[in-house]
Amino acid sequence: MAQVKLENVEVSGIFWEGKGLRVKDMITVSGNTFPQIFSIFFDTPHDYKVGDILSMVGELGASPKEFEKADGTQGFAANLSVNKMVLTAEPIRAPQQDPWANQGDQRQAPPLAQDPQYAQPPQGAPVKTQEAAILEQWPGAQIGQAGAADAPF
Repeated sequence: MAQVKLENVEVSGIFWEGKGLRVKDMITVSGNTFPQIFSIFFDTPHDYKVGDILSMVGELGASPKEFEKADGTQGFAANLSVNKMVLTAEPIRAPQQDPWANQGDQRQAPPLAQDPQYAQPPQGAPVKTQEAAILEQWPGAQIGQAGAADAPF
């Protein structure tokens, strides 16, 4: 069986209830660089995370797969796997993400307390709620009826 050696490959996916993972290696062919994906299977769930960096050796496995090319013709490729994987270096763990961190737009919104639209009314000022607040914003609204021209509901 052919041996494969992968060094400093990044875990790009976890599957099969935590018993499988995908790693991505970059290869260069005729001056062009392409990703090469390997699947690795375990008997029990592993503790690797997406972004971890691994180095390993193992037995190379390959199985054919068919796919449809962009031009509509049929193409062929190989699903590659590493069997009987043995780490050759300690894994480099991906940094832990704060689950409460803003993962989307990195611009910071102003705190609501500083936004005049959301400022608290002065102490003792009357506060309108429910129907009174709706009628103040949309005077033509008919509570319980649709169709007021100036109401967005």
